[in-house]
Amino acid sequence: MATPVPIPPSAPRPPDKPDPLECCGRGCCPCIFDYYEDALARWEASVRKLGLDPAEVLKAFDAETRR
Repeated sequence: MATPVPIPPSAPRPPDKPDPLECCGRGCCPCIFDYYEDALARWEASVRKLGLDPAEVLKAFDAETRR
């Protein structure tokens, strides 16, 4: 398994993904997961503006969280 790239100091923290149990399951519009997807898209755009790959930055944050 490849070692994730170090997190650049300028990289914003990605939004926290809601736990599946946080969704009430009533078909709300927007759902908590809709808010998450919107926040994730904004985060990805800001990371790209910094010249970084969102997938690599997300892997780095995930690896840091598991430590």
